[in-house]
Amino acid sequence: MVKIKNWILSEGARNRPSTRHDSGIYGHRNGQKYICIHNTGNRSKSAGARNHASWLYNNPEILVGYHYTVDDEIIYKHIPLKEAAWHAGDGVSGEGNLHSIGIEIAENMVDYDYDKYLEAENNAAWLTAKLLKELNLTINDVKQHYDFNGKNCPSVIRARSNGWQEFLDKVKEHLDAGEKTTDKTLYRVIVDSKQDYYEAKEVKKKIKRLSPSLKPFIAYNEVTDGDYWYRVVAAERKGRELAERSRDYFSDQGFSAWLLSEWEDLEYPDLDEPEPEPTPEPPKPEPEPKPEPEPPEEPKHEPWVKFFIALFEWIKNYFKGG
Repeated sequence: MVKIKNWILSEGARNRPSTRHDSGIYGHRNGQKYICIHNTGNRSKSAGARNHASWLYNNPEILVGYHYTVDDEIIYKHIPLKEAAWHAGDGVSGEGNLHSIGIEIAENMVDYDYDKYLEAENNAAWLTAKLLKELNLTINDVKQHYDFNGKNCPSVIRARSNGWQEFLDKVKEHLDAGEKTTDKTLYRVIVDSKQDYYEAKEVKKKIKRLSPSLKPFIAYNEVTDGDYWYRVVAAERKGRELAERSRDYFSDQGFSAWLLSEWEDLEYPDLDEPEPEPTPEPPKPEPEPKPEPEPPEEPKHEPWVKFFIALFEWIKNYFKGG
């Protein structure tokens, strides 16, 4: 499985026509009837998927746009699948522009490392199989750019004898492999999204209290252009079956859980963390009062000694009085 990263074009850009008021197809929803395969036509060594993604994003006024760019290492997604795009060259009412998903295969490796280019083709075939499953389409719904306006595209595939059939066979292989082997796609089980970090943090605490063995975390994602959310990830699971069981568990616990298989985590913005309240010092114990000393006991005397003492006191008082 190759990683898919979102690099979504800005809303209102000319190369994202479903969001552009004067495009002629503003608000149009992609019919999602076909997958349309292209080659980029750019063989410069640096013209891989990332540079094409950057070029599209930084040139919003061009009348060119497509849903994915693929190379031998990575796939970039540029336009949401529900939107139409200017990629098939058949105008504002054409089946290709309005009802197909456009996939561009980078051909920058053709002249210096053809094996790497073939790996890019293989990644595009994997992506195509993935979309066919998700959109409930068949292999007959995979089209060439050529099928919509007669352009010699995908030119590298078409230049090979039986090249198009070879590509379709790769797509079939991925479809069959998906049916025979365990799905290894990594899914995130999302239980909530908040625009406030501290609200998301409270949800994370609830998940941790629910099951101390879980390791929930908060991911910061751009959900739509310029719209950022803190997503509370309860768990990550490999394979859709296991992920769906986990999702259903959290749904039963009262969370609005859903699955995510594509994401791009961003660094948190600067957060104003509240200063922790100082821990109050324990009160110092009052010193215990010292006990008053007891008066000394009078000495004890024998009875005969007491008699002489009393006699002595009487004689002394007698003469003192006389």
